[in-house]
Amino acid sequence: MSNKTKIVTVLVFPSSRKEKFKEMTQNNFEARVKEPAVNNLANKRVRFLLSQHYGVGLRDVHLLTGHKSSKKRFEIML
Repeated sequence: MSNKTKIVTVLVFPSSRKEKFKEMTQNNFEARVKEPAVNNLANKRVRFLLSQHYGVGLRDVHLLTGHKSSKKRFEIML
């Protein structure tokens, strides 16, 4: 089992018409999600998208900062 972690920054646009998730530069992403920024829905969706991108489980993706901001930092356990 590997103990490597990666910190990534995600700029989130909640309540978007179309979902779009793309890597802008290394460790920097832009996420447009349909979910609104209420009840943690947009954060949960971004967390899911990151887990899919890196091929890890949801338990391996943690929101570090930006719980109520559009700019968020996530830790991914690889």
